Amino acid sequence: MPPSILHFARTAVRAAALLTAASLGAGPAHADDWTGGFAGISAGHSWVKEQSPPSAIAPPTFAPITDAVYRGNGQTIGGVAGYRVETGRLVLGGEVDVDWSDARAAVESPAASLSSRIEWQGSARLSAGVKAGRVLLFATGGLGLARTDHSANFGLGAPLFRWSRTATGWVAGGGVELDTGRIRPRLEYRHADYGATYTRATAAGEFKRNVSSDSLRLSALIAF
Repeated sequence: MPPSILHFARTAVRAAALLTAASLGAGPAHADDWTGGFAGISAGHSWVKEQSPPSAIAPPTFAPITDAVYRGNGQTIGGVAGYRVETGRLVLGGEVDVDWSDARAAVESPAASLSSRIEWQGSARLSAGVKAGRVLLFATGGLGLARTDHSANFGLGAPLFRWSRTATGWVAGGGVELDTGRIRPRLEYRHADYGATYTRATAAGEFKRNVSSDSLRLSALIAF
């Protein structure tokens, strides 16, 4: 994703806010009815955390960043689609989504530097919610998928190592959605954990990469 994602994300947030405001004056398409499909756009902010300690066979040069936990953040923009069924006050469903991101975490020391970036992340999730009039409070969880890019520079004239991986893991979160008619605003928090993998960056060093993220996103959904 190009560096201009920051501009695109801000634009998408403004667009979602405008759509939400416009929907307040629109006639209800499925008033107080959550059964049906939906699709929409989302934009928000993501906080990335990575724990990347060198293994026991790492050379002493890496000692200053042993057991490093480093963090970063960035913007996200993407889309979501799904289907829900209302039964009494309960609303059950499933959905898929994908977000592109410029979120990056990095750490540096006099001897070395490491960085990681989530290029994109998606999920396939189940959701369960309770409606209170036109408000839906929901929890969600399921399978997560992400493309992560990593780099390591060990100094002392050593080359810069870069590698990427597509990681799987789990996601969980929750949020609130408002039934204002055909266009419905949603505010959601989500945590994603993509597990650990071991990557051999040099003949002498093996690195454990454990990437997770927390995100807050605003969506504008169209019900159909």
